[in-house]
Amino acid sequence: PMNTNRWKLESPVLLVCFVDLLGFGMLIPDLQLRAERLGAPGWLIGVLLASMSIVQVLASPRWGALGDRIGRKPVLVGCTLLSAGGMLAYGLAGSLWLILASRVLSGLGGANVALAQAYLAQTVEEDHRLAVFGRVGAAISAGLPANTPVPEWAVRGSFDPGAVMITALSRCFGSIPNAR
Repeated sequence: PMNTNRWKLESPVLLVCFVDLLGFGMLIPDLQLRAERLGAPGWLIGVLLASMSIVQVLASPRWGALGDRIGRKPVLVGCTLLSAGGMLAYGLAGSLWLILASRVLSGLGGANVALAQAYLAQTVEEDHRLAVFGRVGAAISAGLPANTPVPEWAVRGSFDPGAVMITALSRCFGSIPNAR
């Protein structure tokens, strides 16, 4: 059985992993349709889709190094805010430039899942790590396809995963300790 204190430590981190992938999965099909409506040719849609991943690959090692220096929690919170901000910005974007800016912002915050894994690896006892990483994998695996039943109105701004991530941050991250 899971210890209550361990669940309090893990649950906000698992929620961020779940919602981050939920939002990512919601945006991918919508981005293509929205960009087409705004007149984007196919190559530009490809650039818009790839921009988040390119920025994430460039930024993530720097976030990891910063987490090594100042601790994982503040960097995890910062990356989650960037990712949430990118999702919120995407929900409000009405031009191709704003879509690109939102994807770049999400890419800058894209290290949050890797940081979440590093945070849990450092804060959970060694004999519980395998189970924790299983729960992280489950949160990620559940988040991505969970957007499938989400109705179109939810993707169009009535529901924004960025707002959910900010709520999770405000509710939960104050209660977890820092880790280096």
